[in-house]
Amino acid sequence: MDEFVISSGHAKVVRGANGYLDEVNEARKVVPKVAEYLKDLDCKVHTFNDDTSKTQRDNINTIVKYHNSKSRDLDVSVHFNAGTKETGGTEVLYYGDGNKALAAKVSKAISEALGIKDRGAKKRTDLGFLKGTSKPAILIEVCFVDTKSNAD
Repeated sequence: MDEFVISSGHAKVVRGANGYLDEVNEARKVVPKVAEYLKDLDCKVHTFNDDTSKTQRDNINTIVKYHNSKSRDLDVSVHFNAGTKETGGTEVLYYGDGNKALAAKVSKAISEALGIKDRGAKKRTDLGFLKGTSKPAILIEVCFVDTKSNAD
């Protein structure tokens, strides 16, 4: 894979999870850093943050439209999760079965880098980003914003 589109989840107005961390703010830090690493590997990277959407539906449509407008090998959406204050961890969501191995590999790498639980690859058939993009796609849940050990 040489060409990627990476976007932050949600939008300035359509906010995501919050707790010790704010999902939108943190995803907007991760996207350019990952893009920088990929560019160092001579990959072509397009990045996107949605600053205009006012509803969740518009947000998903805006992000998917941007991804589908670019030449790329892989679509990546960066998110932060909430809901397991005790355990936390990282997980990578995928849609097509062909993306399971990649999702598992990315989840394991993030887990090891952050020293948090690897929740693994999770198949999701109900997410607009994963269903709407026309190339292989993964949605990364970096960590849990409401788990103090993850935030630290």
